[in-house]
Amino acid sequence: MKRLKSLKKLTATSGLLLLALGLAPQVQAATLASLDFGNGSTQAGFTPISSLATTTVGTPNGDLTITFTNGNGFFDRAGAGGLPVSGSGGFSYNNLYNDWFFLNSTGTSTITLGGPAIAPNTSYDIRIWAYDESADTGAEHTVTLGVTAGTAGSPSPIVYTPDTTLTDNFQFSDFTTYTANGSGEIQITASDVNNGITNGFNGALRLPGLTIAEIPEPSGAVLALFGIAGLLVRRRR
Repeated sequence: MKRLKSLKKLTATSGLLLLALGLAPQVQAATLASLDFGNGSTQAGFTPISSLATTTVGTPNGDLTITFTNGNGFFDRAGAGGLPVSGSGGFSYNNLYNDWFFLNSTGTSTITLGGPAIAPNTSYDIRIWAYDESADTGAEHTVTLGVTAGTAGSPSPIVYTPDTTLTDNFQFSDFTTYTANGSGEIQITASDVNNGITNGFNGALRLPGLTIAEIPEPSGAVLALFGIAGLLVRRRR
């Protein structure tokens, strides 16, 4: 009998918690900035970043600064390269893929996001578009993303296969949660290897753009509903 009562209480508790979750408003990640790199046409809904110099853009949380660093040199390219941006299916990011910042070296580049928009030791969802479509016909390229000391995050490699037709807006991109360092900076590294071929094109990395969103805290309504559910469960006892 006691086990049956315990089971009923557990069922009631679970039902109330599920009710609280169902009634709670859906909390969406708030996009701070969508950035389109390069000096060509700008993707709708994105902010153009046409200069490799440190740039500041406004966000709901204050100014966001973007800095590119590489000892071997970044270049700006617009509409150059063989990526088939016409696409098919649900693809509509033609303008995003059609221009990019170009890393012409075998070194590792760094993208630093900072300014008042980035809070120290705080996590953000970041999507980075990156690929290498160079003159190496038939060669598969792997873009490796990483972080510098102090920034946390585990991004996945982005593999580009030649002659790929784009079918969605997120091909050749990585979506990862990064945590800023104690100085309020997110530092992401990028390098690229042309698998199986070494002919001087290694490191021809293209960066079309990125988006960054803050991860929301649980809303007051969600916490209140859980509190009500807890009180109801206690009363049933």
